[in-house]
Amino acid sequence: RYAVNQAHLGEIKDMMNALMAVGERGEVSDWEMQSIHLWFNAHIEWISQLHIVDSEVLHPCYEKRFHYPQVLKDGSAEINAMLVQISFFLDSLKPQKVKLDGLISLWKRYSAKVNSFFDLFNRIHFPLVHSYFTRTEIAEIISSVVYMGPIGLGPLVYYKGKEKFRKETMKRENLTDLHWHMELGSRYITYVEKVVIHINALKSGVPPEEDDRGKTEILSMMDDQWYGKSDMKNRVDDGF
Repeated sequence: RYAVNQAHLGEIKDMMNALMAVGERGEVSDWEMQSIHLWFNAHIEWISQLHIVDSEVLHPCYEKRFHYPQVLKDGSAEINAMLVQISFFLDSLKPQKVKLDGLISLWKRYSAKVNSFFDLFNRIHFPLVHSYFTRTEIAEIISSVVYMGPIGLGPLVYYKGKEKFRKETMKRENLTDLHWHMELGSRYITYVEKVVIHINALKSGVPPEEDDRGKTEILSMMDDQWYGKSDMKNRVDDGF
């Protein structure tokens, strides 16, 4: 779960940098507004799905052995409420009259809330879960939810780093090469092609159809022969 939280924070930081870059360039173009919407829709989708998995799958699993703290449940709900607020704000922006000051202000508040929540989460969640579940049991739980939908699989791999994810995280979470070939790899490709490309474009000021960095990432991935032989025996467990 730590890697998922880091992906969440990574997206927040990247969007903040992208919004600041757009603001510094002055007038917001139609394609920039579209890229902001497309990126945000992908962000709110996986964070909302993660909240559902937490509340409907993981929390009930944890509560078979201990009472999961209400403060963590409430914090997660508050984060989702802030995303809804940002979504309404984005929808209210008028074409040709877009100013990012309000959006940047909301994003800063969202960033502060998520960072504060994760500080609390790290102090409470991990000690509790590791006190009542073995590492093997945790890995089995994580493995069981991989096929339940995207739940941030693309950003998780991207912000961990593809090679580090395959060599370390997959072994630690009891994920096999089958998980990679059937689900994780395709989620990563989709994320780079459909989401990362918008962040790159917003930062650079080059419209996404003219920005080939996403395609370059995919070609690099194919050059690494990600459909090739297993390298599970070379992976290192650095703890969770």
